[in-house]
Amino acid sequence: MGSAFKALVKVGCWGTILLCLPLGAQTAPGVANARTLPGNGDLGAKINSYFSSCSPACTLYLPAGTYTYSTTITIAPPAFATYRLMGEKGTVLKYGGSGDAIFVTSNHVGQVGVANLQISGFQLLGTSSGVDGIRIQPTNGVTVDQMLISGFSAGSGIWLEGPNSMSIQNSILINNEYGIMAESTFCSRASPYACSPTGPGIEYDPNGVHIHDNYIAANGKWGIFLQTPSGHGIARSNIVASNVLENNGSASPVYGDIFMSRDQGTVIEGNYFEASPRHIVLGTKGSGPVSQSSGDHITGNYFNSAKTAPYNIELEDARWTVIDANNDYYISGKICEIHTPGAGDEYGTVVGLNGFTTGNYLTCVGAGTFPAYLPGANSFTQPVTQSVTFSGCRIPAGSIGTICIASGQWPAPFAGTPSSVVCSMASAGDGANTVGALTGISKSGVNVQEISLSTAAAGGGSITCRGEWSSN
Repeated sequence: MGSAFKALVKVGCWGTILLCLPLGAQTAPGVANARTLPGNGDLGAKINSYFSSCSPACTLYLPAGTYTYSTTITIAPPAFATYRLMGEKGTVLKYGGSGDAIFVTSNHVGQVGVANLQISGFQLLGTSSGVDGIRIQPTNGVTVDQMLISGFSAGSGIWLEGPNSMSIQNSILINNEYGIMAESTFCSRASPYACSPTGPGIEYDPNGVHIHDNYIAANGKWGIFLQTPSGHGIARSNIVASNVLENNGSASPVYGDIFMSRDQGTVIEGNYFEASPRHIVLGTKGSGPVSQSSGDHITGNYFNSAKTAPYNIELEDARWTVIDANNDYYISGKICEIHTPGAGDEYGTVVGLNGFTTGNYLTCVGAGTFPAYLPGANSFTQPVTQSVTFSGCRIPAGSIGTICIASGQWPAPFAGTPSSVVCSMASAGDGANTVGALTGISKSGVNVQEISLSTAAAGGGSITCRGEWSSN
């Protein structure tokens, strides 16, 4: 056996950033063991004492076992320090307090530095009496990795209160009110340092946050909720990629997987969606620019929701959205644009090639009259199709070939007159009858003949027409 292999089998290693301890040893240089921290108080208090006294490199190791505590673990890394809170397989922290289980803040005022903080490798369980699993205030360089966070049913698994350049990865967030919540905050300019989403102070927005390779499920409201309200800045350049999101929104069908509002340049890519009332929602209907999404890119996602969400993607108030390369398992509606007239619009929406089962088209519900596709500047041409099923007309007894005219309205007006419309009988109604020529086509509806094939009274039934429009 080689000497290098012998050395490896004598140590135990944890974490994405390799931390190795000799088997049976209590600590390694620069590493503290949670079981041997001094003091007789609550584990949270002992951990706080450790992190407040060590710098600039602090690593606290949590051996396998179940730890119950009620004092919030507060970590305030100095700028450019390296802090780690790391567990191993079988490590469970049960928080029974009334605040946040883990609170990450700054210990300085005026300039937020790079924390280089890693929280990884253990289960964090809460109850309805707690608020958030992990709350992260403005800082940079935080990584949450290989965590299971569950049970914070009155708060968030992770609350991002204005951090930048951080990652949430390879983790499970289940059975919380929100899986991940992100919003802007304001922080004081003088001691004591404090932050609040309602101000006053210096504003910090969640920018450059990467949420990837996570399982986010069974959260009561939203799986991922990002909002920077009016009066705040705008969340920019965040990425949500390669996550599984399912069964979120059990509290009400108004909730679901992902909600973004007052953000710019968010990329939602390569995620798997299933069994939630709603999947992707951009902007807040009726609120106009104060909560508008802008320049988001929704690409390469898969929607498997045949019996749950009526739409895969909802643009409630979003501009310059690019939607392409998405696929689904059969669902009745695909993409919906909805807003209150005058309060905002979906100008510049670009719909590329998508593998949606019932066609690459937009359908709409709710208030407002607007084109199903709005080709703003820098957008490219893509046909838009939609279908409508409507009641046929009645033909009295008489001659074969007697005609009546049936009319239907598109679910939403096309941007122009459809270049192609095909109609067929969806259900026959009474007697022998068929569809005939189109007598009227417009961007808002279609008129079609219904023709009797016998001398008996006929007609009724229902007719389905499918229209396609292109800006070419």
